[in-house]
Amino acid sequence: MATVKINSDMLKSSILQAINVYEQDRAKILKEAFNEGGGDLVNDLENEHDALRDAYYEVFRKELDQNHTQFTVLLQKTKVATNEIEKSIKNLRTATDVLNALGTAINLIGRVLIILSI
Repeated sequence: MATVKINSDMLKSSILQAINVYEQDRAKILKEAFNEGGGDLVNDLENEHDALRDAYYEVFRKELDQNHTQFTVLLQKTKVATNEIEKSIKNLRTATDVLNALGTAINLIGRVLIILSI
């Protein structure tokens, strides 16, 4: 995979796209989650979705320091993670796969924010 330079606008776009894909198939995803793991898995998915939305708005509100040494690497990893959310949903993988992809993206976004002291 070729490395693509990612900036904060691209990150916000990628996060928003993952959010939108989730929301478009939300009922189907939540039904599958309930069938796989009951109410607890549904709650976990919804909590991760909320955290992803919160992360989007946090990145949106803050100016990111693009000169930080780890910034580019973390943005690239986060872009890949948000793409994985979209793939998980579009390929109708299990709700657990979607939850794992959401969790990975949220953790990476959190690392970006922590490292940049935002």
